[in-house]
Amino acid sequence: MSFQKHYKKMIAVLLIFSMLFAVSACWSQGGTDVPSGNGDPGTKITEPGKNETPNTEVPGKHGNTEPAGSGTVDLMANVIPAASALKPISAESSKKAADFALKLFKACYNGENTLVSPLSLIAALGMTMEGAKGETLAEMEKALGFTSGELTDYIATLLDILKNDEVLSMANSIWFTSHERFTVDEAFLKRNAAFYKAGIFKSPFDDTTVVDVNNWVREKTHDMIDGILDECKPGNIMFLINALAFEGEWEEEFKENRISDGKFTTTDGQKVDVKFMSSEEDTYLVTEKAEGFIKYYKGRKYAFAALLPNEGVSISDVL
Repeated sequence: MSFQKHYKKMIAVLLIFSMLFAVSACWSQGGTDVPSGNGDPGTKITEPGKNETPNTEVPGKHGNTEPAGSGTVDLMANVIPAASALKPISAESSKKAADFALKLFKACYNGENTLVSPLSLIAALGMTMEGAKGETLAEMEKALGFTSGELTDYIATLLDILKNDEVLSMANSIWFTSHERFTVDEAFLKRNAAFYKAGIFKSPFDDTTVVDVNNWVREKTHDMIDGILDECKPGNIMFLINALAFEGEWEEEFKENRISDGKFTTTDGQKVDVKFMSSEEDTYLVTEKAEGFIKYYKGRKYAFAALLPNEGVSISDVL
């Protein structure tokens, strides 16, 4: 299979099982407007069955909805999220995101093929961080390299940039149990709806929730990921999910007559038979320990960067 077919589509889904921070009761009979942290009016979230028309649909496939019956309630069905005060993405924020991406890859790489999505993790942990405080918040900010406010601004602006993007799409959602003993701080939901554009769903956390979550994932990854949940385990009370889908076409596609058989040397020195693809690119990369190239997608808004360690240098050395 060619590089063209392998890498013009990239997908990532990250689900965080949230059981680590306390949430307080905050639902009211008719819903309230709670100001968000930056002074914007927030988002009105009304529990269906109170003062607004109850929602009768759950997230479905291909952008549609399916009749309810599972017990999942879309709390944003009749709500327009408040507009967030957007700030331009600074060079400092871009550097922080790149630093986190490298640290994440270094932590995940174990000598085998490794694929990670730093943006997915930043988004999901950012939503989680909206409900953290004290020592937990401080530790999360240290690990991510962003303060909560900085990360909120970064993701909110990025989502605004991507809202009409035909190549890269990102979606967030929060699912929490409908168990009567569990309630969620309304300000937490409003900030995530406003700044992370998160869908908010209340669900029984049984087998029907598994179906609904997987339907949402399938839709947001354009049918490339069929699902991520097999079951709702006892103790699961909230899911925070990020879905990322990239569908880019090469600026210059690989030609079939430029594909040839060859030997690829793995990190442990083994020779593997592979198909090599050749093309001419105009952007060359070089560091002290590696060299490579950049191959652009159509429009040159996105690019694929490849680095090959110098002979005698390992991937870990490069990292």
